[in-house]
Amino acid sequence: GTQTYTGAVTLSNDVSLSTTNNNILFSSTVDSDVTAARNLTLSVGTANITFTGAVGGAQGLGNISLTSTGTSTFSSTVSATSILQNSTTGTTAINGGSITTSSTQEYRNNVTLGADAALSATTATFKGTITGAYGLAITGNAVFGDGTADTVTLSGTGKNLSVSGTTAINTSTITTSGTQTYTGAVTVNTALTLSASGITTGSTFAVSANALTLTTDAIALGGNLSGTAALVIQPKTATTTIGIGTDASNTLNLSDTELSYLVDGFSSITLGSASGTGAIAINYASSYTFTDPLTIRSLNGTITGSDTVNTGTNSLTITSGGAVSLAGITSGTLAVTGTGITLNNNITTSGTQTYTGAVTLGADVTLATTDSNITFSSTLNSATSSRALTITAGTGTVTFTGAVGGTLALGAASITAASVVHSSTLVGSSSYAITGNASFSGAVTGLTTLSVSGTTSIGANITTSSTQAYTGAVTLTGSAATRTLTGSTVTFGSTFAGGSNALVVTGAASFGGAVTGLTTLSVSGTSTIAADITSSGTQTYTGAVTLSNDVSLSTTNNNIL
Repeated sequence: GTQTYTGAVTLSNDVSLSTTNNNILFSSTVDSDVTAARNLTLSVGTANITFTGAVGGAQGLGNISLTSTGTSTFSSTVSATSILQNSTTGTTAINGGSITTSSTQEYRNNVTLGADAALSATTATFKGTITGAYGLAITGNAVFGDGTADTVTLSGTGKNLSVSGTTAINTSTITTSGTQTYTGAVTVNTALTLSASGITTGSTFAVSANALTLTTDAIALGGNLSGTAALVIQPKTATTTIGIGTDASNTLNLSDTELSYLVDGFSSITLGSASGTGAIAINYASSYTFTDPLTIRSLNGTITGSDTVNTGTNSLTITSGGAVSLAGITSGTLAVTGTGITLNNNITTSGTQTYTGAVTLGADVTLATTDSNITFSSTLNSATSSRALTITAGTGTVTFTGAVGGTLALGAASITAASVVHSSTLVGSSSYAITGNASFSGAVTGLTTLSVSGTTSIGANITTSSTQAYTGAVTLTGSAATRTLTGSTVTFGSTFAGGSNALVVTGAASFGGAVTGLTTLSVSGTSTIAADITSSGTQTYTGAVTLSNDVSLSTTNNNIL
């Protein structure tokens, strides 16, 4: 049956107390005699063990061994050589504040905290869950969990977790309402999420091949953070602002030194939250290069770069439902998403560049890739005044999906690419030179000069104040439409395919290759013709015509004037 000890208990020898599934209750203190620290072994099967008074308060115990699949409760302080809870089921309730052992503490079942707890041991090992609306301070080493389900949850208000020694984490989640502080080296042996108001490390933090998510409103890294899986650092509170770099003065801030603690090897690094609304600032005291693929994200907070974001040849993703402003980028593949994207300096990538959202040039900008595509999914404009744009994409394709210069025209533009595609209108204020093929589906206006070294597909009117030069073959697109090219001189260096459309040249024209497929042709200025011209309808040459070769002009029963 039960064993109940109402008064103070003194152990004069190593003692074993046991019942058959019945309780053992100590209503007062338990101490060793003055001769030696006495071992205490308790076994109650499915029943409960309760220490109401201090254990070892006057004279510390030796090794305390408990076997109970019920509840083992410490209602006051404990001082002993070691504590071992043998049972892997049931609960150990720590309600008395402090437990001090000169050796180890091991709790193989779930632990509940009924008060702020201070445990002192060479190593405190928890092989079940830890729960309670209280704080937990461990002086010594700690081991959390024996499996992913052995989570730690300290609720309440501002309840902290701290470990002064090394920490081994074998559980999937450690959540505290207050801070988490790991002074010694931390080793993580499973995918892990730490959630706290603030996270501080004082030494190395090694996660090996396990994913790590740090959800916190403040961070202080005191040593290298290493791993080979994904690393996520994100705010616990949606409105928390994020700073990347020493000179970024936001709340959740990684200084230049802390950034240097992010050891090369992560499969990816993500800074920010998909549900975050706080602003993100990028501002280093000196330049910094991320050595792993990087994502900077927010739900709708602004992302502002005062310094270049450099990921070397690793990919870079910057995404927000708010405004994004960038001072420069060096990366592998680049993807930028924002309600408004402002480019204030040059961008160089070894992979593709994708801009999802309206783009504004805040300065003269050069975009360069290594034989990769550059895509603008929305509009592109200058800010304040016309800005020059230079693009070098090698064998890649440059695609402008939205209108270019519709709000504020671009300045001088120069693009080198295999192909340049304009799916909407283009408004310029200076020259536009394309080295490669080009496709224009929307009207082009405001340019001084336009030149295309490769083939050109024209699906709308093009107006320049000076010359237009098409070195490669030109094709008109559309059906039974009239395409008007307006310039001082429009030069076609190769063949011209009309596609059953009409061509009007307002200005002088020079035809260097055969012209076919036109319905009608009209040139208001002088014409220089070096090859045959065939149309189904009329051909009208208003100005003087110069033949630079033997030519044949033909229509289908229509006039040539």
